Amino acid sequence: EPRNPQAGGQETTAFVMCQNPVETQLRAPSTAEFPYITAPGVSAVHLGDGVYRVHGFVDAQNGFGAMLRTSWTCEIAENADQTWSLRNLEIDK
Repeated sequence: EPRNPQAGGQETTAFVMCQNPVETQLRAPSTAEFPYITAPGVSAVHLGDGVYRVHGFVDAQNGFGAMLRTSWTCEIAENADQTWSLRNLEIDK
């Protein structure tokens, strides 16, 4: 029986699904290093109806080749067909 996305329980998947949209905002996406979901400063909460708010950070090179840590907040929803839709993405610049 298919899982009901509205029931939640997909916090780790939500965290992973937010990573690609975050990478597209970086100057050097190929250098991006994301933490594990269990790392301090990372959280994923099911808000209801398959919508998750995810807080995280990424270490990536800036334009000068220095590794910088950038925090981000992502709101993402799991659809009925198990695809995901980005609702909002805020990156601390």
